[in-house]
Amino acid sequence: MDCREEDAKRVAKSRALLTLFFRFGANLDALSNTGKTALHYVTSDGLYEAAEILLDAGATVDIQDQYGQSPLHSAVKERSLLVTNLLHALVSIRGRLNFAGAVLLEAAEVEAVEIIRLLVEGGYASLDYQNDEGETAMHLAIAKGSIPMVEALGVLDTAGLSLHTVTNCGDSCFHFAARFAAAHELEVLLKFWRQRDVDDRGAVLDKPDASGATPLFVAATATDSNGEFGDRHEKMELLLANGAAMSYPVVGRVPDRR
Repeated sequence: MDCREEDAKRVAKSRALLTLFFRFGANLDALSNTGKTALHYVTSDGLYEAAEILLDAGATVDIQDQYGQSPLHSAVKERSLLVTNLLHALVSIRGRLNFAGAVLLEAAEVEAVEIIRLLVEGGYASLDYQNDEGETAMHLAIAKGSIPMVEALGVLDTAGLSLHTVTNCGDSCFHFAARFAAAHELEVLLKFWRQRDVDDRGAVLDKPDASGATPLFVAATATDSNGEFGDRHEKMELLLANGAAMSYPVVGRVPDRR
């Protein structure tokens, strides 16, 4: 018996056992004592066939265990080929429109550049996909301080989608860079901005958030976790050198930074 026959028998046995469990009302999302579901175990072990069976039956892909890890997170973190296979299966079988976007954001969190590339170049997900807070992969990469991820996203985002997308609070990726990033990360983002054919560049760079603050204002006032201003002068100089306007977007109003 060759390996292919052995694999076929193993898959058939797994399918038969799982089908039997489902027939007698097994809970697809039952939890272990560490909060893991069956899908956690099959994704961490790279068992594509079992994962496909569970997902086809309706298993939940984003349940978190006691460590805050979902099956999706585990698969992406391990750079598993399972992710590739599941994307093909789910997009064609179940039409989960948000699945690929969720994978995109998980990949940004764990700096899985190769998975980001697969998703974008394969047309599975768009770089303006947002989480519940309105954050894109670029927002997450900037918040984590991941220059390699910011650079990779900049290369892949040929249309400059992430430059125009803002969070629920109106924060652009420039607001995030002004608030969270080091000067070098802001410089990388500005390089990406200069290379894209963006309509009304000044409006993109000076777009205010929901409180009326521009990225330049945020750079001037944001402090780190120790209450220090850090490299605010370098960030302000970078923004000004690239054309940021030294004026409030609403005449006579100082942005509320509560």
